[in-house]
Amino acid sequence: MARYIDSSLVLSILLEEEMKNEAAAIWKEDPLRVSSFLLPAEGYIVLRRYYTTYSGRLPPDWLPKKEKKLKTLLEETALSALNDQLIEIIDVKKEIARCRTLDAVHLATAINFQEKIYPEKLTLCTFDQTMKRIAKRLGFTVLPR
Repeated sequence: MARYIDSSLVLSILLEEEMKNEAAAIWKEDPLRVSSFLLPAEGYIVLRRYYTTYSGRLPPDWLPKKEKKLKTLLEETALSALNDQLIEIIDVKKEIARCRTLDAVHLATAINFQEKIYPEKLTLCTFDQTMKRIAKRLGFTVLPR
């Protein structure tokens, strides 16, 4: 079974948020991971913004260590590029409009992976409640439950 990894899961691990242990367990359960081209963009941007905001409380080597960890996680994930198929999915699946734009792109990417590569075997992994709700309506198994 493949797992679609949303940015919220990776960022929970990197930022050591409250749900980091659950995120890490989900990550380790299945080595077949896919995501959107958005994952590295969101990862680097959020890490850098976090470091800028909290730099007075973080060690000077915090950002390079976290960026290295992000790079390692990205190397373990197959990424899809933005393409016409995603735009078509967004056009056809009107319910995707109920979430934020980047989340809609993540959902379209997950749908594309499921339709083209992993029929009925793709689990969507996110901490975003709106994305979870819409993913369930679209027929995905969602983690965490």
